[in-house]
Amino acid sequence: MTGPSHRSPAQSPREHDKPPALVSWLAAALPALSAVLLAGSSMGHLDAPELASSAAGLGVTHPPGHPLWVIVHGLGCALVPIGPVAFRVAIVSAAWLAIVGRAALAVAWRATAPIDDRPELSLRWRSALALGASLLATLGVAALRQSTRSEVYALAAALAVTPLALFATRAMDEGARARVSALCFALGLANHHFIALTTAPALAVAIAPRVRKSPRSLIPWAVALASALTLYAVLPLRAGAPASLARPRSIAEIVEVASARTFAKNTGSGVPDAAGVRVADVLDAIAQSLSSAGILAGIIGLALASRRASPLRESAAPLALVALVSIAARVWLGFTRDNPDAAGYLLPAVFVLAALSAHATRSALDAIGAASERSDAPSKPVRGLLVLVLVLVPSALLPIVALAGSIMDTRTDRTHTSTTLALAPLVTAPPRAVLFAHGPNTIFRLRYAQLVEGERPDVTVVPVPLLAYPGMVSALIAKEPALAPVFARYLLQPGRAIVARDATSLATVRPVLAELDPDNQSEYVRYAIPSGPFATLLEAPTTLADVRAAAARHFVRYDQLAAQLNKEPESARESNEVLLWMAFNDAVFFAARGARPEARRAIERALEKSPNETRLHMLREALDRTPGDGPIDVTPVVPRS
Repeated sequence: MTGPSHRSPAQSPREHDKPPALVSWLAAALPALSAVLLAGSSMGHLDAPELASSAAGLGVTHPPGHPLWVIVHGLGCALVPIGPVAFRVAIVSAAWLAIVGRAALAVAWRATAPIDDRPELSLRWRSALALGASLLATLGVAALRQSTRSEVYALAAALAVTPLALFATRAMDEGARARVSALCFALGLANHHFIALTTAPALAVAIAPRVRKSPRSLIPWAVALASALTLYAVLPLRAGAPASLARPRSIAEIVEVASARTFAKNTGSGVPDAAGVRVADVLDAIAQSLSSAGILAGIIGLALASRRASPLRESAAPLALVALVSIAARVWLGFTRDNPDAAGYLLPAVFVLAALSAHATRSALDAIGAASERSDAPSKPVRGLLVLVLVLVPSALLPIVALAGSIMDTRTDRTHTSTTLALAPLVTAPPRAVLFAHGPNTIFRLRYAQLVEGERPDVTVVPVPLLAYPGMVSALIAKEPALAPVFARYLLQPGRAIVARDATSLATVRPVLAELDPDNQSEYVRYAIPSGPFATLLEAPTTLADVRAAAARHFVRYDQLAAQLNKEPESARESNEVLLWMAFNDAVFFAARGARPEARRAIERALEKSPNETRLHMLREALDRTPGDGPIDVTPVVPRS
């Protein structure tokens, strides 16, 4: 179990011992290769289409703009000659995951280092324990999915954990570690500043001894910080790019985008769930990557790291701070359940717990070895069972389970569901149509289809919820001057809602379509004709006969879209959510318009997707209470944003 010791009991742990080259390569290559093999070639879901579009066109993303990510991944899109844009972005992200894996190995290798009062592990055992901890950190959904889709979190994680690995291993002299850490922190601020800031307390603790010795050591930090923050100059420089979602030009607009002020309301007391629920959600998100056993091993390893004899004693406080602050920050933000972005925020905590699980397995192996030397030692089969349960399961089985979970979780990213949903309104839109899109996911899918795949450049998409982004309205008017009257009142009162008369005033010169949702139903219902994923808006109010005449064709288009989506069962959950939302909005629209048979038909379709949805049953009961035709008050069943 253990190899012979080649040092005296008083000898201190070796400062610069390194894992074998093969182990280092495996720690980096296995997660990177997994990321490439699991990456999808379609535009992806959630923010992925928008980020991939920004990378391909070197544009400004949604706040905070992510300038570093856009530059690096834009360069990757240009230099990687393999596959579509989304796949090229994933290949670059796989490189960041390789760095995370190597950093986790460095910390785990340090955690298994020889200690004065323990026999030295054999190289084979030490390599197995450290590599297992490294793979646990990188093969779970928190890490691996961030590298199989177009997202900023893999790069954020690499920049966040590299300083931790440097301080834990002490592979560089103190000054070099501080300078590299300063650079990583500053670059992190230019990529995803919230995640970078969660590591700030840990870095402050790590460099505090050096600062006390020499306050001048803060100068490299200041220089690196100032240099990296100049990357935000990309925001105004690329404000005119077609791929830019936000287009800041003034200092105030740059600050607004870079600070992500628009998301400030979605924090703390602005999050609907109670604090206890948010804590449970965060722990569940971590467990999806590490499992309960992995979390327990990480906590034990963290406790062991703080002991006097631990090789990681000096790094225990920074490592603990990273885990605690990362978890607390995500609890404050909320919206964790079923949100893959939340797992990206938790990557630093996952990294710490996974890497330190090697400390727990090392201690378990030592304890079993020490027990074998006592007169009352457990029998050999019992010791073997203990090694299996306490050492081999965390080191070998948990990474395999984590990878299996990632394979299942990333299936959706390998489908073309998003492409189908993007093409559905574009293919059926009349020439030179204007589409008022209200769902962020819809907006991002349409952007990718148009900017990256070149679909329907004649169609103008108005991203209604994003009109407050700097430069958005002026860019839309520049592309389609006919929109100027639509935004006349909006420009006089920035932030006001686009009402039905604003949108329908355009119908005399352009075909106008709108995505119906609860936020705009009351405005659009009098002017809309159902026509598939988007409703057609007319200048004059429609009649009930108009609505009912169009309903049959509308339901045919719904069935056609459902049939296309059902061809990819791997994304059944996402497809069902989209179809449920469309059917629910159809039911509300038809009920509000007085087309009751059509409303019932839409309700039945929605109930097929969600049989226990309370709002659907409430709407059906309201329809049943009054037979015949006539509008229904849908206010009680309409959710508010």
